[in-house]
Amino acid sequence: MNFSQGDILIRKNNQSDTVWVRQRLVTQVTEVSNDTLKSPLRVRYKKTVQPCHRHHSILPDTGKGWRWAKINGDFYYDLARIPDRKPTYYRSQFGDAEELVRQYNEAVQNKSKGLFESQFKTY
Repeated sequence: MNFSQGDILIRKNNQSDTVWVRQRLVTQVTEVSNDTLKSPLRVRYKKTVQPCHRHHSILPDTGKGWRWAKINGDFYYDLARIPDRKPTYYRSQFGDAEELVRQYNEAVQNKSKGLFESQFKTY
């Protein structure tokens, strides 16, 4: 996977941590188009949320697939709510959540070290 800064967010709440994956990474890994995510999937999930909560940027967990949130102007999807059914197995394409977060942190640290070294050398 080709990670960039902000592709994965971890939101802590009372019960557990929620791993959010940016739409760019979801489309890259699962090969689902942006139009498919936008039109049917987001609209379908929003209909499962009670009307009083629909205006929030992070929608509550209803237990349905493709839970999404708009954070800092980008759309993110809850990794635990990405469907994992036949024949596509979308969630399985990301692997284990803890392993994914570990790989992301390593990739971001390596990129920041590279940027720091190039800035230091140019100085």
